[in-house]
Amino acid sequence: MLTDVTVPESTGFGTYRENLGETENKGFEGFLNLRIWQQTSSGSFINLFASVAHNKNKINKISESLRKFNSDQDAIKDDPDAPKTDVTTPSVRYEEGQSLNAIWAVRSLGIDPANGKEIFVKKNGDVTYEYSTADLVVCGDMLPKFNGNFGISAMVKNIGLNVSFNYRLGGQIYNQTLIDKVENADIKFNVDKRVFTDRWQQPGDIALYKSIQDMSYTRPTSRFVEDYNILTLSSLNVFYDFKDSRIVKESFLERLKLQLYVNELFNFSSVKIERGTLYPFARNFTFSIQATF
Repeated sequence: MLTDVTVPESTGFGTYRENLGETENKGFEGFLNLRIWQQTSSGSFINLFASVAHNKNKINKISESLRKFNSDQDAIKDDPDAPKTDVTTPSVRYEEGQSLNAIWAVRSLGIDPANGKEIFVKKNGDVTYEYSTADLVVCGDMLPKFNGNFGISAMVKNIGLNVSFNYRLGGQIYNQTLIDKVENADIKFNVDKRVFTDRWQQPGDIALYKSIQDMSYTRPTSRFVEDYNILTLSSLNVFYDFKDSRIVKESFLERLKLQLYVNELFNFSSVKIERGTLYPFARNFTFSIQATF
């Protein structure tokens, strides 16, 4: 397991790579391309295609350096004076027998209707209001169970169609949007509307989020681990070829073709999150005319 190790830049390098453990990776990929109909005389056809991939990993051995890294991260999470950015996001954690992509958090029973505090579950099964990194357990894995694409490619007489979907099934994600914009939101800045509708305000409230008067930072908790499934229509291409048409035959054109391209037409996700600094989803429409004289 090659890991970047930070060193003083006075050595001439900012980082170097060191083997700090052993990992095991397993997976498979499958592809299907099927022509379900064809008419040779007209050049017409319908093709279906699909792909699927599954990958998983496991840490078999870690070095003392990684054990110290884990303890250092725990100390930061337990520090009440640590910066917000250091304590609200699950840290990468290296544990033998676990996935490199595991989401480590403390199990939660939700918000206590009586006082608006979060109820945590300790490793021994006891419940408490006190957060401790000693109770961190694996609450999810960011790797999907399956991911890939599927679609259709067809040509019927003069009309063509190409459609491609991307999908992701299974796996989890830590919904940082809920942490930053709801739980730890500063109402002086941009916040999610759920700050005022879904946070606990008075005894008896059945709320998803802690008391609106609680200004403490929310540490990694299973409340924000969500199943992550995605379906995206990544590309759509429709075209009409005027080959053998009167428009071409009775003009000075040798060929004329009209095409419409659409990218990211829709994106369905089981989790509502902000894209942050990632490139936003954008529908792109392109119309083209190809003419040969």
